[in-house]
Amino acid sequence: MYEPKTIEQWIYATLSADTTLQTLLSPDNLPAGYQLGIYAHVAPQVDPRSNREPQTPYVVFTRYGGDFDSTALNGDRVMANPAYNVVIWDTQSGAVSASRAQDIADRVDSLLGDKDVTTTTPPIYCQRINSDILIQPSQGGRVDVGVVLQYRFVAFV
Repeated sequence: MYEPKTIEQWIYATLSADTTLQTLLSPDNLPAGYQLGIYAHVAPQVDPRSNREPQTPYVVFTRYGGDFDSTALNGDRVMANPAYNVVIWDTQSGAVSASRAQDIADRVDSLLGDKDVTTTTPPIYCQRINSDILIQPSQGGRVDVGVVLQYRFVAFV
């Protein structure tokens, strides 16, 4: 069984189903749901809902490693332990603030953090293990801000 598929489907379904998060992810002056705003691995060049380049803020989640799988004495795998980064990207100009991205990160963490999920096969547990912030200056005074939430999963295989 390939557990990351189950985990990624759960992350996407959980985040995309939340109307509060969709409102927080609305680009300036555009309605909630204008774009998907939640992407696995990388943000696409063209958002499938809006048919335009994604606008910040948006969320990108990707696997970044994890611990080795746990095995029983007979060698059977019993638990997989992948880890994921969930990054909330926003763009600022002038006085840089991460407050909008941090508000979105709070909502994401309330949806994903410390969750025991029994509705998936295999069942999974998700726990936030770290956080970080990325600041990337660009041309014209624009600054990309990424609030990073790191999660460890346990999949009971």
